[in-house]
Amino acid sequence: PEAASYDFDTIDGLTWALDLSCPPRTDPKGRLIDAQASRVRDLRLAGRRVDEGDRFVLATSSYRLASGGGYAAAAEARVILQSPTPNREIVLSHVLQGPLDPAP
Repeated sequence: PEAASYDFDTIDGLTWALDLSCPPRTDPKGRLIDAQASRVRDLRLAGRRVDEGDRFVLATSSYRLASGGGYAAAAEARVILQSPTPNREIVLSHVLQGPLDPAP
């Protein structure tokens, strides 16, 4: 109940398991509690295990890039493209191009 619903991002095709017996890394506001803690297990993208050395390009909003929602890692990321077009317009354009079939 302490976490805002808009702070739960989704990456289509990404799966994981959470080990709730481990201590949390951050509090509900995203503040670091324990830098060594990790509850994430079996992280996979499209069925392939994600390794520590893997790198990805992630489209996000200026809110998230400015650590919005407590995601400080986004503020440390290298920006490779910054568009003047708002995300909602980009998503709408994509949706209007045809049917979507995201995994539930």
